[in-house]
Amino acid sequence: MKNMLVSLLVFGITLFNAHAVEKIIYGEDNRFDLMNSPLPIYNEMARSTVAMIKKDRLFKEEGSPFFSISKSVKTLKKSLNLCEEEKFSDQPHLSHCSGFLVGDDIIVTAGHCASSRMQNSCENFYWVFDYKISDPKDPFGILFPEENVYGCKQVLSVKFEPWSDKKTDYAIIQLDRKVTGRKPLVLRKEGQVQVDEPLVLIGYPWGLPAKMSHNAQVLRNNNETWFSANLDSFEGNSGSAVFNELTGEVEGILVRGKPDSIGQYVPGVGFCKTLNYCRHDGTNCQTHDRIDGEHVTKVSVFLKDLESFLNSGN
Repeated sequence: MKNMLVSLLVFGITLFNAHAVEKIIYGEDNRFDLMNSPLPIYNEMARSTVAMIKKDRLFKEEGSPFFSISKSVKTLKKSLNLCEEEKFSDQPHLSHCSGFLVGDDIIVTAGHCASSRMQNSCENFYWVFDYKISDPKDPFGILFPEENVYGCKQVLSVKFEPWSDKKTDYAIIQLDRKVTGRKPLVLRKEGQVQVDEPLVLIGYPWGLPAKMSHNAQVLRNNNETWFSANLDSFEGNSGSAVFNELTGEVEGILVRGKPDSIGQYVPGVGFCKTLNYCRHDGTNCQTHDRIDGEHVTKVSVFLKDLESFLNSGN
């Protein structure tokens, strides 16, 4: 896998938690629908990513093998009052967090997506594969086969410590059955990613269908539990897999970052939100904060915990 990737590639909506800090755009907007991905080799890995969707946001008629998007779900523009020209504004504002497959029936996500602050997260949400755009002219026409929709059997482990120095943030969840037709993602098992190494993000920003974001790098890696990067990520990306572009290995979980948007007044339109842009190095943002980029929980933080569950046969 590594050699293949090197040869081919050398080239979270968390409405419930104020500590699930929003995300941002660095330089140009590098988010793409999977059908338009500039790195199509990552489309296969995207099949092992999963969206956390509240059960009442999906609908299934009796006898139908498909779930569909409930009529109560709004466009991103209407839900967040985005300005008309913003990218993807006509797509569904559907999911809450992101996650990814790491075992036969085990996924990993951000801790704040499954902590006690997200009440009844296991009971009230599905974890759904292949939430993606297939027809850009009909973004609400997405159908989810029953086999792509999973329940949460139990939260095996959750750590969310926003006020500690380590700021640990991860959760390990067991689904209600084994996942078929998809492979667990490959995790970094030793060493650590270096500053300036290229990264890829796959997840569900602002609850949108799956987006791949590239042209990002590690900015700093001097903390024990997380590193910072200039990933184009948003609320709803919490729990997303962050890949090393050169190896295809998952380096960590996207957990927090800079504010997503800023308000502005448009003559003839009124108040609406536009994206918060920063320079590629994370400076000169349109709105200020104290966060030095997007923060990614390192795989090493949860690897031992995860391996104990995988080895126990849970």
